[in-house]
Amino acid sequence: AAAFAPSLKVAIVLFLCREALVEMDVPTRQSYVAAVVLPNERTFASGIANLARNIFWAVGSSVAGFLMQNVAFSAPLVIGGGAKISYDLLLYRAFRNLAPPEEQST
Repeated sequence: AAAFAPSLKVAIVLFLCREALVEMDVPTRQSYVAAVVLPNERTFASGIANLARNIFWAVGSSVAGFLMQNVAFSAPLVIGGGAKISYDLLLYRAFRNLAPPEEQST
C-alpha cells in the first residue's frame, strides 16, 4: 500500500503499520517447528528455517534494485507485499488443522 500512497506522511504511516505486523508469522513458525521435531533436532531445524529466510532477504536487495531500475520504482513493494501475503496464507493453510503434540489427544 505504501507504493500507492498519495503523500509521504501516508506512506510513512503505512510503512510503520507494516513494520508492526511484518514478523507476526515468526513465533508461529518457530513454535510449530519446535513442536514437530525431536527435542535434540530443534536447534538445527530452527537454524535451517531461519537460514532459508535470511538467504532470500540477502538476494532480495539485488532483485529489488533490478526491478526498481528496469520495471517500476514501486515494483519491489508490490511484489514483496504480495509474496508476504501469499506466504502468510500458505502458512495458515498448512498449519490450521495441525495441533502441536502437546495439544493432541492420545
